[in-house]
Amino acid sequence: MNEYIFPNKFPVTCHTNFVGERSTFVAIKGQHLDGVDFISKAIDLGATKIVIQQNVVLSMVIEQKIQNFNIQLERVDNSRQALATLSAQSLGHPARHLKIIGITGTKGKTTTIFILEHM
Repeated sequence: MNEYIFPNKFPVTCHTNFVGERSTFVAIKGQHLDGVDFISKAIDLGATKIVIQQNVVLSMVIEQKIQNFNIQLERVDNSRQALATLSAQSLGHPARHLKIIGITGTKGKTTTIFILEHM
């Protein structure tokens, strides 16, 4: 079985552990933490584009840092959806290459799956 090993840095991410040079950082508000609080760190790590919700008010310090580092700021209606869309775009839309088959019924599901796997 081929295992995909994730690189240390991603072109699009919502976690600063994966921000690298020329990354896009998507700030998402979570249950306990808000991605907006990590924008400064993302810029320090090399992010060149920041994506935030339309209604987010940035501090003057962050606004100034975005301006000083010539960071592209994009405001979106839904940052979670933007993360999914931007990630798919940056990776060449991998879901388009998936083939999904559903097998239902009372008998023969396991046999059918094994036959399909070997085909």
